[in-house]
Amino acid sequence: MHYLSEKTPSFTLFPTDLKLRVDVLRWQSWTLAHFGASCDILIWENVLKNLLEGQSPDPRRVEQGVQDFVWSAAVLDEHLNGRKFLVGNQVTLADFSVAATLGYADAAKMPWEGFKNIKKWYATLETLDAWKKSAPSH
Repeated sequence: MHYLSEKTPSFTLFPTDLKLRVDVLRWQSWTLAHFGASCDILIWENVLKNLLEGQSPDPRRVEQGVQDFVWSAAVLDEHLNGRKFLVGNQVTLADFSVAATLGYADAAKMPWEGFKNIKKWYATLETLDAWKKSAPSH
């Protein structure tokens, strides 16, 4: 993503301002280590495991995924309080990176009902043409 951003001067999802750029990188790193990782556990256990291997979810892994999700979602929800996007005033690569797994939130049984700021932010992303063109269909 970063390479393509550098090669496409009109690309606005990766800000040119260094402070904003570093913040995008921070959120992308955070989702790899925390939020996305917890979502991945729930997607694997509650969606893909049966589909690909014919196996039931492992309750211990699901519980760990739920605990990790709730912790990281609380961090994300708090950050989004009063914000439209994760970084700055417009959509960035950070938004796409962090929200990528939420297309499977219901199917993967992610407990995101109580996170109103995440829900509002994700609903905003779903209205964007770029999101609509790239979002998975179920």
